[in-house]
Amino acid sequence: MPHVVLLCKENKPNMKEIVQYLKEKFISVDIYIGKIGDKFPLYKDKNYDIILSYLSPWIVPEHYINSAKIALNFHPGPPEYPGIGCFNFALYDGIDTYGVTCHHMKAKVDSGAIVDVKRFSVIKDETVLSLSLKSYSYMQSLFFEVVDILSSGTRLHESPEKWSRSPYTRKDLEQLCIIKKDQPIEEILRRVKATTYPGMPGSYFIHEGEGYTVSRTPERDQCRDLYENS
Repeated sequence: MPHVVLLCKENKPNMKEIVQYLKEKFISVDIYIGKIGDKFPLYKDKNYDIILSYLSPWIVPEHYINSAKIALNFHPGPPEYPGIGCFNFALYDGIDTYGVTCHHMKAKVDSGAIVDVKRFSVIKDETVLSLSLKSYSYMQSLFFEVVDILSSGTRLHESPEKWSRSPYTRKDLEQLCIIKKDQPIEEILRRVKATTYPGMPGSYFIHEGEGYTVSRTPERDQCRDLYENS
């Protein structure tokens, strides 16, 4: 029976079920739950048959990817939105469908061959929070399906889908948060909607060298006041 490693992030939805299901399907399982900034937990002198990255705070080094028989990542976005901020950029673009992706890992994040994609509809009033929660639900289902295939010894699917662009970076996301006086009100509203999430700073504008965060409640009135009175 293969030795399986799961790399995941603390305080994310469905983690208890993900871990429980993996242990139900495999005898030898190591679980590493961490946060951004934690030291990478695997050892170079140890063999890992299957490495699964599920909302992991770590980027898996190339050595481990190459030495494992299978190394898969579960990404909370479709192939059109690789990298960081996938929920944000999708809402900014006004998409009507979204999805989650399982793919083989490569040294460059979100670039390996795609195993499967699950897509779903996006409603008009979708928020970053609601879109993320829906995505985590679909990711859980996709994880269960892939683990079933791995535990049965069946060969993984090969999806015809391809990544459509290079991964978004943290710098890209930071730029999305910036609001400027000369931007049309429609652009400001798009940016606020796409970057508002509970507990996160979200969109902001600069006035006389100081940064001010924009609240989305009530979104339209506040954004229009900022735009017309600044």
